[in-house]
Amino acid sequence: MTGPSPQPTLILVPTDELHEAAKERELLPRLLGAEEVALILGIPRKAVWVLAERGEIPYYRIGRRIRFSKEQISAYLVQSVVDG
Repeated sequence: MTGPSPQPTLILVPTDELHEAAKERELLPRLLGAEEVALILGIPRKAVWVLAERGEIPYYRIGRRIRFSKEQISAYLVQSVVDG
């Protein structure tokens, strides 16, 4: 027979620190993967890579991963509007 399970440790973080962390997170861009960008643009994932390689959409390299800024993808869409 085993004894009682250990109780989880509760860590209290001052409210000011939580608010500061939330503010910092809001300032960071929302980064998307190629699959998400493909869904937003309605194109195949491979086409996202082609646009990035051509320099048509900016991207971030984080280690071996490529990420795209949600704001920059929105700007790309606005720039892509064709007046007809």
